[in-house]
Amino acid sequence: MSTAILERNIGISPRRPSSPAALFETVKDFRNEGAISYYARIFGLDQKTANEHFVEMLKFLCLACFHADNITPSDQLDEMWHAMIIQTKDYRQLSRRLGIFVHHATTGSPQRTAYLNAIELYKAEFGEPYPVWLEPKRKHADDSKYVHSNPDCKECEVYGWCSCSS
Repeated sequence: MSTAILERNIGISPRRPSSPAALFETVKDFRNEGAISYYARIFGLDQKTANEHFVEMLKFLCLACFHADNITPSDQLDEMWHAMIIQTKDYRQLSRRLGIFVHHATTGSPQRTAYLNAIELYKAEFGEPYPVWLEPKRKHADDSKYVHSNPDCKECEVYGWCSCSS
């Protein structure tokens, strides 16, 4: 999983919209065909689906501009973010449009709380999440740490696994 770290002092105007949804309105037309094509090729997706994932990555970055300290994207959105970051000049251009540079930091382990926060913030700003936001219901690599014993657990509902013991 990954997290976002903001860099505020990069010569970008501090004026920006007051919410992630309003910020998204200012960047929703931004595209990078290199990132979209690369992502589509790597994951065997058609261009339309890859483009939709790109738009959702933009929404994540807009959320990160306001809530970077407590959100993380789904694994699939993280991969789209990677595809965009390697387009360095264009990522810098996107950052200028966002009004802030969103750095990428790998955490090395799942951050369920930050992921669930991202889902809740997404719902508040944009409505029901597009499917790329939802992690597949899969077991974690280290099955011994995770159980499926609580059907009322929000983590189990989203991830299909958790560390709850009830």
